Amino acid sequence: MMGKKQILQMGALWLSLVGILDAHAARDRNFFSASRALGMGDAYTAYNVGYEAIYYNPAGVALRNEPKLKLFDLELTGSQAMVLVFKDMFSDLLNFKGMTESMQGHPGQPIVAGASWLPQFIVKNFSIGVLARGQGEGYIDQTTADMTMYSFVDLGAYMHYAASFLGGIVKLGVGFKILDRAEVDRVYTAAEYQGGLQFPDEWHEGTAIGADVGVMLTLPWQHLPTFAIAVQDVGNTKFRANKVILASDSAPNVAPNTMKQKVNVGYAMKIKHARGMASGLSVEMKDILAKPSDKAYLDRLHAGWELNIREMLYLRAGYNQGHYWTAGVGLAVGGVGLELTSYGENLGIGTDTRIDDRKWVGRYVVQF
Repeated sequence: MMGKKQILQMGALWLSLVGILDAHAARDRNFFSASRALGMGDAYTAYNVGYEAIYYNPAGVALRNEPKLKLFDLELTGSQAMVLVFKDMFSDLLNFKGMTESMQGHPGQPIVAGASWLPQFIVKNFSIGVLARGQGEGYIDQTTADMTMYSFVDLGAYMHYAASFLGGIVKLGVGFKILDRAEVDRVYTAAEYQGGLQFPDEWHEGTAIGADVGVMLTLPWQHLPTFAIAVQDVGNTKFRANKVILASDSAPNVAPNTMKQKVNVGYAMKIKHARGMASGLSVEMKDILAKPSDKAYLDRLHAGWELNIREMLYLRAGYNQGHYWTAGVGLAVGGVGLELTSYGENLGIGTDTRIDDRKWVGRYVVQF
């Protein structure tokens, strides 16, 4: 069995490897954040539970022996202001004019609407899945009337492979994704957005291939303490401008933003309370290589808790980006799952701008 000294040496080696990679600073825009994890403060890098684990750390697919198929997985996201006008949520999702009208009706409040569809198949040490998702996010400044708009549509596929060593103490994983993304990320003046803009004419569309790597160390002690490091978008995932599906002929031939590399570290543990009842605790620091001038240390902190009652009822609570409470509830019966999550986040960039927003996520999943 691996001794404590060897485990510490391996951890130091891993940190030295990721330390030579590029640091960066930007608004937190993960490849994907799952509703289950968001209910736990988005602290999932070391929490090796459920389908969601691989979105955060590809090592999370190791030692999953029974084949599982997530046939249908639909998540709907809305900001607090958008939930108040829920009837317009779906029509506004990819409707530039509709989103603009919603923002004009709630100046100074972020308007967010999103939907994701994520089928997935898992066998021992391997997972493959596809995704289709879109989200619009924006707000109108009450002073200048300028509109900040961020919207994207992703179509793609991903696969992960992981292996375990030393009786499951060490898990190593790697993941790859291929994406076609259409994106808008800019500020419009009132004169520009009142001119009847449409997303297909504004999209920056492109294709990219990205990679993630991760490691987990699970100690064979009480509560199975687990330490983990994940490098998402290794070396930065850069898009190649390519108007394949979504952008119109009149759209600019410009690539979407590069998905910057991010290094996350986490710790998790599991506690059995009684027969059929257990808790999971998780804490992590995201984007540890970002400069302090670009991202405050407190903003990188995420923590969460989940109570599992007979694999049927799940209660979750957490702390997101060092400032915002999160909560969630899940129900799973006969392969059908329902979830509701609420979380807060900062839509601003850097340390000088804070735009608080609270979002709600609903999820419906069918799995075998």
